[in-house]
Amino acid sequence: MSKLRLTFACGPYDRTQALRDGSLQPEGIELNYLALQPAEIFWRMLQYREFDASEMSL
Repeated sequence: MSKLRLTFACGPYDRTQALRDGSLQPEGIELNYLALQPAEIFWRMLQYREFDASEMSL
């Protein structure tokens, strides 16, 4: 069975380091982690829905 491909945009935080460097891999998911600055993430997600998931500000 092939893995689900997801693109995730998030800032380069220490809490997500394991996802960024691949030492933690979600089971059944091929994660494409994009380390971007929040302002860029918010703009691209709200304007173009460019990612499968991303961090967002309230």
